[in-house]
Amino acid sequence: MILAAISLAATHSWSLVLGGDLMLNQIPVKYRPLATIAPFLRSANLAVANLESPLTTKKVCTPRKSAAELKARSQYLLKADPAFTAQIADAGIRMVSVGNNHCMDYNGEGLAEMRSALDRSKVVYAGAGSNVNDAAKIGVFTLPDGRRIPVAMKGGGAGSGTNVVVNVDASGSQVQGDAGKGEQLGRVISQAVQQELIRQRRPGGLLTA
Repeated sequence: MILAAISLAATHSWSLVLGGDLMLNQIPVKYRPLATIAPFLRSANLAVANLESPLTTKKVCTPRKSAAELKARSQYLLKADPAFTAQIADAGIRMVSVGNNHCMDYNGEGLAEMRSALDRSKVVYAGAGSNVNDAAKIGVFTLPDGRRIPVAMKGGGAGSGTNVVVNVDASGSQVQGDAGKGEQLGRVISQAVQQELIRQRRPGGLLTA
Protein backbone atom coordinates (compact mmCIF):
# COMPACT_ATOMS: atom_id res chain seq x y z
CA MET A 1 0.00 0.00 0.00
CA ILE A 2 1.22 3.52 -0.74
CA LEU A 3 0.81 6.20 1.89
CA ALA A 4 1.90 9.37 0.14
CA ALA A 5 2.77 12.27 2.44
CA ILE A 6 2.61 15.22 0.09
CA SER A 7 3.02 18.84 1.18
CA LEU A 8 2.52 21.86 -1.06
CA ALA A 9 1.29 25.37 -0.44
CA ALA A 10 -2.50 25.43 -0.28
CA THR A 11 -2.61 28.46 -2.56
CA HIS A 12 -1.38 26.38 -5.50
CA SER A 13 -3.42 23.78 -7.35
CA TRP A 14 -2.10 20.67 -9.04
CA SER A 15 -3.38 17.23 -9.98
CA LEU A 16 -2.35 13.82 -8.69
CA VAL A 17 -3.08 10.29 -9.92
CA LEU A 18 -2.47 7.51 -7.39
CA GLY A 19 -2.21 4.03 -8.90
CA GLY A 20 -2.14 0.62 -7.25
CA ASP A 21 0.17 -2.31 -7.96
CA LEU A 22 2.03 -2.12 -11.26
CA MET A 23 2.31 -5.80 -12.25
CA LEU A 24 4.55 -6.33 -15.28
CA ASN A 25 5.86 -9.83 -14.62
CA GLN A 26 5.84 -12.23 -17.59
CA ILE A 27 4.66 -9.46 -19.95
CA PRO A 28 6.89 -8.88 -23.01
CA VAL A 29 8.08 -5.28 -23.34
CA LYS A 30 6.87 -5.14 -26.94
CA TYR A 31 3.23 -5.35 -25.79
CA ARG A 32 3.45 -1.86 -24.22
CA PRO A 33 0.78 -2.57 -21.55
CA LEU A 34 0.63 1.02 -20.29
CA ALA A 35 -0.06 2.65 -23.66
CA THR A 36 -3.85 2.58 -23.27
CA ILE A 37 -3.95 4.51 -20.01
CA ALA A 38 -1.00 6.78 -20.80
CA PRO A 39 -3.15 9.77 -21.91
CA PHE A 40 -4.94 9.78 -18.55
CA LEU A 41 -1.70 9.45 -16.57
CA ARG A 42 -0.04 12.24 -18.55
CA SER A 43 -2.95 14.56 -17.86
CA ALA A 44 -1.91 14.80 -14.19
CA ASN A 45 0.94 16.86 -12.79
CA LEU A 46 2.11 13.75 -10.95
CA ALA A 47 1.20 10.07 -11.36
CA VAL A 48 2.40 7.62 -8.69
CA ALA A 49 2.16 3.81 -8.61
CA ASN A 50 3.49 0.88 -6.61
CA LEU A 51 6.05 -0.97 -8.74
CA GLU A 52 5.23 -4.48 -7.51
CA SER A 53 7.34 -6.40 -10.05
CA PRO A 54 11.12 -6.09 -9.65
CA LEU A 55 12.67 -4.95 -12.92
CA THR A 56 15.77 -7.09 -13.17
CA THR A 57 17.63 -9.67 -15.26
CA LYS A 58 19.16 -11.36 -12.22
CA LYS A 59 18.59 -15.11 -11.88
CA VAL A 60 19.45 -15.82 -8.23
CA CYS A 61 16.25 -15.44 -6.21
CA THR A 62 15.75 -14.84 -2.51
CA PRO A 63 16.22 -17.81 -0.14
CA ARG A 64 13.39 -16.44 2.00
CA LYS A 65 10.79 -18.01 -0.29
CA SER A 66 11.17 -21.77 -0.23
CA ALA A 67 10.60 -24.18 -3.10
CA ALA A 68 7.70 -25.71 -1.13
CA GLU A 69 6.05 -22.30 -0.70
CA LEU A 70 6.47 -21.47 -4.36
CA LYS A 71 5.03 -24.84 -5.38
CA ALA A 72 2.06 -24.37 -3.04
CA ARG A 73 1.65 -20.83 -4.37
CA SER A 74 1.69 -19.38 -0.91
CA GLN A 75 4.62 -17.27 -2.08
CA TYR A 76 5.47 -15.83 -5.48
CA LEU A 77 8.54 -14.56 -7.28
CA LEU A 78 7.95 -11.64 -9.63
CA LYS A 79 10.27 -10.26 -12.28
CA ALA A 80 10.02 -8.08 -15.37
CA ASP A 81 12.36 -6.54 -17.93
CA PRO A 82 14.28 -3.41 -16.76
CA ALA A 83 13.46 -1.91 -20.18
CA PHE A 84 9.97 -1.25 -18.80
CA THR A 85 11.31 1.80 -16.95
CA ALA A 86 11.33 3.76 -20.21
CA GLN A 87 7.69 2.83 -20.84
CA ILE A 88 6.75 3.73 -17.26
CA ALA A 89 8.24 7.19 -17.76
CA ASP A 90 6.73 7.60 -21.23
CA ALA A 91 3.27 6.67 -19.87
CA GLY A 92 3.44 9.56 -17.43
CA ILE A 93 4.25 7.70 -14.20
CA ARG A 94 6.87 9.97 -12.69
CA MET A 95 7.23 8.33 -9.29
CA VAL A 96 6.97 4.76 -7.98
CA SER A 97 7.10 3.02 -4.65
CA VAL A 98 9.55 0.13 -4.57
CA GLY A 99 8.96 -0.63 -0.88
CA ASN A 100 6.89 -3.80 -1.09
CA ASN A 101 7.10 -7.55 -0.43
CA HIS A 102 8.59 -8.32 -3.86
CA CYS A 103 11.35 -5.71 -4.20
CA MET A 104 13.91 -8.19 -2.83
CA ASP A 105 12.71 -11.24 -4.80
CA TYR A 106 16.09 -11.21 -6.56
CA ASN A 107 18.07 -9.98 -3.58
CA GLY A 108 20.00 -6.74 -3.29
CA GLU A 109 21.51 -7.19 -6.75
CA GLY A 110 18.07 -7.24 -8.36
CA LEU A 111 16.96 -4.19 -6.41
CA ALA A 112 20.12 -2.31 -7.37
CA GLU A 113 19.59 -3.10 -11.05
CA MET A 114 15.99 -1.84 -10.86
CA ARG A 115 17.04 1.37 -9.10
CA SER A 116 19.69 2.04 -11.76
CA ALA A 117 17.14 1.49 -14.53
CA LEU A 118 14.68 3.88 -12.85
CA ASP A 119 17.44 6.48 -12.50
CA ARG A 120 18.28 6.22 -16.21
CA SER A 121 14.63 6.78 -17.12
CA LYS A 122 14.33 9.65 -14.61
CA VAL A 123 11.57 7.93 -12.64
CA VAL A 124 11.67 9.04 -9.00
CA TYR A 125 11.36 6.21 -6.48
CA ALA A 126 11.17 5.73 -2.71
CA GLY A 127 10.63 2.95 -0.20
CA ALA A 128 13.69 0.73 -0.66
CA GLY A 129 17.44 1.16 -0.86
CA SER A 130 20.86 -0.27 -0.12
CA ASN A 131 20.30 0.21 3.62
CA VAL A 132 17.62 1.38 6.08
CA ASN A 133 18.54 5.05 5.84
CA ASP A 134 18.60 4.89 2.05
CA ALA A 135 15.18 3.22 2.00
CA ALA A 136 13.72 5.90 4.27
CA LYS A 137 14.70 8.76 1.98
CA ILE A 138 11.87 10.89 0.67
CA GLY A 139 11.41 10.99 -3.09
CA VAL A 140 11.10 14.52 -4.47
CA PHE A 141 9.33 15.28 -7.74
CA THR A 142 9.75 18.71 -9.36
CA LEU A 143 6.85 20.20 -11.33
CA PRO A 144 7.60 22.07 -14.59
CA ASP A 145 7.11 25.39 -12.79
CA GLY A 146 9.80 24.49 -10.26
CA ARG A 147 7.56 23.52 -7.34
CA ARG A 148 8.84 20.44 -5.48
CA ILE A 149 6.59 17.65 -4.18
CA PRO A 150 8.13 15.44 -1.46
CA VAL A 151 6.58 11.97 -1.23
CA ALA A 152 7.26 9.37 1.46
CA MET A 153 6.41 5.73 0.76
CA LYS A 154 5.48 3.73 3.84
CA GLY A 155 4.06 0.23 4.22
CA GLY A 156 1.00 -0.39 6.38
CA GLY A 157 2.54 -3.22 8.42
CA ALA A 158 1.05 -4.73 11.56
CA GLY A 159 1.00 -2.29 14.43
CA SER A 160 2.06 0.71 12.37
CA GLY A 161 0.45 3.24 10.10
CA THR A 162 -3.18 3.73 9.23
CA ASN A 163 -4.86 1.35 6.82
CA VAL A 164 -7.57 2.78 4.60
CA VAL A 165 -9.70 0.72 2.22
CA VAL A 166 -11.60 2.67 -0.42
CA ASN A 167 -14.00 0.98 -2.85
CA VAL A 168 -15.34 3.35 -5.48
CA ASP A 169 -17.48 3.23 -8.60
CA ALA A 170 -19.50 5.88 -10.41
CA SER A 171 -22.62 5.21 -8.31
CA GLY A 172 -21.09 5.49 -4.85
CA SER A 173 -18.31 4.55 -2.49
CA GLN A 174 -17.52 2.63 0.69
CA VAL A 175 -14.70 3.55 3.05
CA GLN A 176 -13.20 1.65 5.96
CA GLY A 177 -10.34 2.97 8.11
CA ASP A 178 -8.70 1.90 11.35
CA ALA A 179 -8.55 5.46 12.66
CA GLY A 180 -10.68 8.58 12.42
CA LYS A 181 -8.17 10.49 10.32
CA GLY A 182 -7.69 7.50 8.05
CA GLU A 183 -11.42 7.23 7.41
CA GLN A 184 -11.62 10.97 6.75
CA LEU A 185 -8.77 10.73 4.25
CA GLY A 186 -10.44 7.76 2.59
CA ARG A 187 -13.67 9.70 2.12
CA VAL A 188 -11.83 12.58 0.48
CA ILE A 189 -10.07 10.16 -1.88
CA SER A 190 -13.28 8.29 -2.70
CA GLN A 191 -15.14 11.50 -3.56
CA ALA A 192 -12.34 12.66 -5.86
CA VAL A 193 -12.12 9.27 -7.61
CA GLN A 194 -15.89 9.03 -8.00
CA GLN A 195 -16.08 12.50 -9.58
CA GLU A 196 -13.29 11.58 -12.00
CA LEU A 197 -15.02 8.31 -12.97
CA ILE A 198 -18.22 10.19 -13.73
CA ARG A 199 -16.31 12.78 -15.76
CA GLN A 200 -14.49 10.14 -17.80
CA ARG A 201 -17.77 8.38 -18.65
CA ARG A 202 -19.11 11.49 -20.36
CA PRO A 203 -18.76 11.86 -24.18
CA GLY A 204 -15.10 12.11 -25.08
CA GLY A 205 -13.92 10.62 -21.78
CA LEU A 206 -11.50 7.73 -21.44
CA LEU A 207 -14.25 5.40 -20.15
CA THR A 208 -16.76 6.15 -22.88
CA ALA A 209 -18.12 2.90 -24.32
